[in-house]
Amino acid sequence: MMRNKSILLRNGFYVMLGLGLCMSVHAAPPGSQSAIMDDMTACSLGNAESCNRAGIMLTSLGRYREALSCYEHSCNFNNGAGCSWLAYMYANGNGGADKDLEKAKKLYKKACTLQYGQACYSLGELYENDEKVEYKLSEILELYEKSCTLGYSFGCSSLGYMYAHGTEKSPPEPRTAAFFYAKACDLLDGLGCVNAGLIYADKDEKKKADYEKSAEYYRKACNLFVGSGCSNLGYYYEVGLGVAQDGNMAVFNYERGCELDEILGCYNAALLYEKGEIVQQDVKKARELYNLGCILGDEESCLSHDKLKIVHLHKK
Repeated sequence: MMRNKSILLRNGFYVMLGLGLCMSVHAAPPGSQSAIMDDMTACSLGNAESCNRAGIMLTSLGRYREALSCYEHSCNFNNGAGCSWLAYMYANGNGGADKDLEKAKKLYKKACTLQYGQACYSLGELYENDEKVEYKLSEILELYEKSCTLGYSFGCSSLGYMYAHGTEKSPPEPRTAAFFYAKACDLLDGLGCVNAGLIYADKDEKKKADYEKSAEYYRKACNLFVGSGCSNLGYYYEVGLGVAQDGNMAVFNYERGCELDEILGCYNAALLYEKGEIVQQDVKKARELYNLGCILGDEESCLSHDKLKIVHLHKK
């Protein structure tokens, strides 16, 4: 199963120091100068959101040291997002901030206390990956759960992953994992949808597979542009799992997966067109799809494409 990793969107931006505040706009694009100045003016009057917006704009312009100052002011005004951005800079040692994981943890903790879900997740991730300090699993789970409750999908997906795989002290809990993956999916996390689909498709002596539910989550994943969701849904239509068997819907979803760089989508659609058993045979289309799979690095697609090419040449 796939596990999400945090992606802090570094939208960039930049600031200038004056009276201890971020106050510089030199070299900013014409359209952004006035916006930065407006936010910096509001920031100087104690508006935390404006400090944070100015910091983000300055970051996007590569003015990291000035942005750092804006995030500091935002955090001092108790803005969770500002504290989280500041923590990110210290955690990674960029933007003019020396790498300081302990400082990053304190800032993430403050942001989490201020109900900023992404910070709770990031703190949990730092705890989980800390090589010097072994944090209690209960602390990590609590942070991910708070992040999830606050609407941050990666917190939900991380809980799903941990419950799906279990730990040294506890066995996997697939039902709980499915619950959290489904929550991530509800928060528009496409990989959360795929993982929920995988769990519902799994079966053992304790539970039966629920292919209808699985198909539902694969469809959601596909609609969120996750290629594996489309490809998995295509397979369900091909063999009639959880949905009525439908060759045209199978190739439709396989091709959607292929468009999203899912190799199996390209290969499986090509195979159906080549065989012509549940869809109308179209060797030319099959070659095109095998070629796309080959371009994506699939050796079997390359071999199948070359085989059809040779057959085509012999028929001439």
